[in-house]
Amino acid sequence: MKKKRLFTLLGIATAGMSISAFTLLSSNGSQTFITGSPADGGTSAGTCASCHSGGSATPVVHFSASPAFGSGNTYMPGVTYTVSMNVTGYPDFGFDLEMLNGQTASSVDGGTLGPAVSKTRVTTGPPTNISHSSTIATASSGTWKWKAPASGNVYVYASCLGANGNGSTSGDKYVAFTQTLVPSPTAVTNIQESNTLFTFFPNPASDNIHLNYSLEKSSKVTISIYDMNGKLVSTLLDQNQEQGEQSFDAALPSGIAKGIYTLNLMVDGQPTVKKLMIK
Repeated sequence: MKKKRLFTLLGIATAGMSISAFTLLSSNGSQTFITGSPADGGTSAGTCASCHSGGSATPVVHFSASPAFGSGNTYMPGVTYTVSMNVTGYPDFGFDLEMLNGQTASSVDGGTLGPAVSKTRVTTGPPTNISHSSTIATASSGTWKWKAPASGNVYVYASCLGANGNGSTSGDKYVAFTQTLVPSPTAVTNIQESNTLFTFFPNPASDNIHLNYSLEKSSKVTISIYDMNGKLVSTLLDQNQEQGEQSFDAALPSGIAKGIYTLNLMVDGQPTVKKLMIK
């Protein structure tokens, strides 16, 4: 459904000061999707700059998590993080953010976003949006929960705004923020393999593998191999399948290097991951 954007500006008096409480709303009162992500139509479909302008200083975006992301912006699969967004350079700020599993218009959530923790709200899509629930002072942050996916890169897109608090949309500055999170190369040892409905052999493998799994209903199924940097190596299957037991043989990609990989079964966007050894 096409989203109609309505932007409202609320003046709030706090401790004798009037600050700009910019709230991004659609026609039904829910948050608009203006992250600048491909899933939102890119920056041409709208950002904070659609209304706010005139600021001279470029806001500085700070994106972090607890526990902290690893070197090279790595995450541990399956771990639940408390993620924080802060924008400095202006007295106040706001943002709209998505964390996607790809960089195309059809991308969906990378991991599970929400619930909101502080000064944020969660709006389901797809994809899910995280945004400020009210103006956030620079000394504070907007925070939310994020459960990392089992594997694959996660692409963060955010439309961020530094606001000067003058009660209008003038004198504010928009800045785009993007970041790529990748699974930790050491995280494969922590992958939970509790889903016994997905099995394959042999493992280690050298040229072919035989896969077995069961579908509770007709589903979109993708089976892929990723390396330890979260890079897609090969897609073995990508199709709609009927309910019931599934079994097939797949050839490993020619020339694949020896080592540890992950074999990812995605059923209607829900991942199950197994360690795959190539000998």
